Amino acid sequence: MRHIIKQHTISFKNAFAGVVWALNTQPNYVIHTFFSCIAIIAGFYFHLMYSEWLTIMVIITVGF
Repeated sequence: MRHIIKQHTISFKNAFAGVVWALNTQPNYVIHTFFSCIAIIAGFYFHLMYSEWLTIMVIITVGF
């Protein structure tokens, strides 16, 4: 069991390191992340319905 937990911990460390690397070296990733956060905050502010949230999440994931 400890081995499995250690593997997941290493995976999360690598994933976090990848996000930090992308934010430091990829200007388009920074812009995409910024506007994605703005869209999510606006969604909470405007109390979006489930279908609208789903649409926003798909668009953020695809990267339009």
